[in-house]
Amino acid sequence: MKPRVFIDRIEFDIVGERDERGALDELPIEVGTRLPDVPARLISVSGSIKVFAKNRKGEGVEIGESTIRLLEKHTEARCPVANMMIASGCSVEVEWVDGFKGLPTS
Repeated sequence: MKPRVFIDRIEFDIVGERDERGALDELPIEVGTRLPDVPARLISVSGSIKVFAKNRKGEGVEIGESTIRLLEKHTEARCPVANMMIASGCSVEVEWVDGFKGLPTS
């Protein structure tokens, strides 16, 4: 990205919900157990992703709303896992936030 963004860390607080029928139907698994009729897919994923950036000196800095949106847009477009979930019909409701926004500076 330009200007360059140095990411210190990313914290994920994500919850997924799946259709239990695909994973839990026809238990126990034994010889002759039929496969489930319903795929074991995620129904929804929600939560937040906090991005903590730093400057060249290693100090935590805010990167701003426009940079967070750009990072969100490109990460989701380029992430094979996100693309696979969306293509399967999974609802993805994840909020990207600047981890240092509003925190006091030292």
